[in-house]
Amino acid sequence: MKFITFRSGATTRLGVLDQGSVIDINRVLPQVPADLRAALLAGIDLGSAARVAVAQAKAYQKRGAAGLDRGRHHLHALGVVEIGELAGRAERC
Repeated sequence: MKFITFRSGATTRLGVLDQGSVIDINRVLPQVPADLRAALLAGIDLGSAARVAVAQAKAYQKRGAAGLDRGRHHLHALGVVEIGELAGRAERC
């Protein structure tokens, strides 16, 4: 798993890369610190958090939720964004 921090507006978010998309962990699990280092220092099980976020995104996708394009577009309800949108802005940690 690859974790990244990214900006959404003025807010820093923690995400995980999954098949060309970024799943916003903070959208699914707001109790997880958005800063990767802070999450690690707090003893957060990031592997588990990432699996939960990815599973919820996939379940949402499978249900064919309204507004979901089956192509490589945004899944706004769970904070999925395309990697190309983050080019030059994502910080790998």
